Amino acid sequence: MASQPSATVAALENMPHHRAEFGEIWAYLAYTAIHGTVYAYCTSPRKQSTARSLGTRTGADLVGEELYKELSTYLISRVERIQRKLAHKGDIELLRDYAYEWDRYMRGAASLRSLFSHLDRHWIKRERDEGKKNIYEVHTLALVQWKTHLFVPIQESGPRLIIPLLKLIAQERNGEVVDQNLLRTVTDSFSRLRKLEVMEVTTT
Repeated sequence: MASQPSATVAALENMPHHRAEFGEIWAYLAYTAIHGTVYAYCTSPRKQSTARSLGTRTGADLVGEELYKELSTYLISRVERIQRKLAHKGDIELLRDYAYEWDRYMRGAASLRSLFSHLDRHWIKRERDEGKKNIYEVHTLALVQWKTHLFVPIQESGPRLIIPLLKLIAQERNGEVVDQNLLRTVTDSFSRLRKLEVMEVTTT
């Protein structure tokens, strides 16, 4: 039987309209996730007794862990929706839509890093300092989910992003007028994801 989504994840689905400013969407995410998780912790005798029995695992630890999980779950859900939108597109249309979605996602990730700076500075830092694997700073977590649930699936069926990008670069080198913003956005995406791969290799 499939597990039911938590109350926090369910609440996240009632987000502002997709045409809303991205900062508004992320602010809503932060407010809902934080308050939903804290409320769940404070009203759950099981969590409070667990925190006491663990000694070093305080209530704040449990809230941090749950918030991180909720945040990760939400990012996966959002990225998978974008991936489905791009799945059947190809060539320059795919490249343009990829760049558009990447730009929006990165602006959101920047807001997210600011909104969840407390989580970054405390729970995430402590977990990473203790050597926990697959725990990332908030902004890096957004990149990891983009790569895992969008970039890799798109590329699995062939170099669908690489081919139109190389065509665009060739056109520029031949003196043709190309969309510089598109070229810059896509190459920035590839560069960041490549750096992410390097970081993952050096930390394993």
